Amino acid sequence: MGWIVVILIAFIILVVWLGQRRRPSQNASHQLTTAKVAGEARVTKNKTMELLRLAYTKRLRVTVEYETGNPKPEEPARKVRDIDIYGLGNEYFDAYCHHRSAQRTFKISRVLWVRICDETYQIPPDYVPTGWVTEGK
Repeated sequence: MGWIVVILIAFIILVVWLGQRRRPSQNASHQLTTAKVAGEARVTKNKTMELLRLAYTKRLRVTVEYETGNPKPEEPARKVRDIDIYGLGNEYFDAYCHHRSAQRTFKISRVLWVRICDETYQIPPDYVPTGWVTEGK
């Protein structure tokens, strides 16, 4: 009977530990959305889009967790990046990636969570939206 209790306690510890690993850290001064449950996909996508649009409109930097479509073998599939949104379409957005120090195009459906930060930015006057943002391709 004692081994059943030990197994049950170990299982509970494992579940709690895994749950904490999957959640991004939250700061009360930031807005955050997460996408972890399949049934919440539509609501989460709308909330993600709402936060991206708010950040873009107010020119506020965001931190995102992004799932790469085709990661290199030595790189993780999920990455956390600080970005400044330059152009926002229905399925894609252009942004300056502070990790890469370059403009990148991101697919909105691959954004797992968004945190709006306090830092502001300016869109370069020579920025031209990519076809992914203007036409979705």
